[in-house]
Amino acid sequence: MRDEWTVDISTVPTADMDNVRVALETKTASHDWSILASNYSPPQPPSDKVRLHSKGFDFGDDYFSDITQETSGSATMYWNRGDHATYTPRLIGTFWLKGVAGVCARMHLTYNDDGGHKIIDKYGGPACAAGNNLQAFNVDLSPYTATGIRSVTVRMQTQASNGSWNDITDTSDTVYIDYY
Repeated sequence: MRDEWTVDISTVPTADMDNVRVALETKTASHDWSILASNYSPPQPPSDKVRLHSKGFDFGDDYFSDITQETSGSATMYWNRGDHATYTPRLIGTFWLKGVAGVCARMHLTYNDDGGHKIIDKYGGPACAAGNNLQAFNVDLSPYTATGIRSVTVRMQTQASNGSWNDITDTSDTVYIDYY
């Protein structure tokens, strides 16, 4: 015989909580409680989806639709939590270039605080189109760790002929950590 219960324990969430201990207890014959097993687990916020599209440039999952001429799904922003309420946002997806021979592009991440003010900008490495055919570049970025990160704005950039990098202005996505 197997019994099954649903457990829903609510507590006041705090951003500086490093670990939660979950224990399974049993009541003994003497009516005392005894721990059968326990484990520590850090609280982990849910991930977010990111998808960007502009003529010749797409960022999302690893599938590209020949019909829509853009990525068919989203990349993922993971909110990796460290000790003492630090977070390292990790962006994983595929950068697609099509019809932009000789152009270099990269990802631009802006980390923001609770007030929406910029903390810092970080950038991915360049992806350069060798021809006009469809080309995919894997993206796995986690270049910054800090406390106080509330959101990350994700943009694509292209490199100008003078070497400067410019945001593709018609697309960006801001994702927010959900630790409340």
